[in-house]
Amino acid sequence: GRKRFIAREGKTPVAFLDIIKSQNGEANIAIGTDAKYRGKGYASKVASRGAKWIDQHPDVFTKVNWGAFKENTASINLAKKNGFVLDKETKSFATYSKRME
Repeated sequence: GRKRFIAREGKTPVAFLDIIKSQNGEANIAIGTDAKYRGKGYASKVASRGAKWIDQHPDVFTKVNWGAFKENTASINLAKKNGFVLDKETKSFATYSKRME
């Protein structure tokens, strides 16, 4: 299953956040913003809406993961701002998580 949140400028979709359920009861976050609209708060809006939905539905997933390359500080900052905490990391990649149990 997948839950999608979209931010629009007018009628144009400019950013999205997907919560994608995996087979182990966890979920993964996918987030993106059209390059022309970055830095305007659209990703922040969809991240906030997605995090609120996750918090309001604690029985849907056991854990929600938000992965990002370490150089993607915008994504990492959004994860932290929305209550995700560092779970594991490698030299170049970090996973932030919310545990729901």
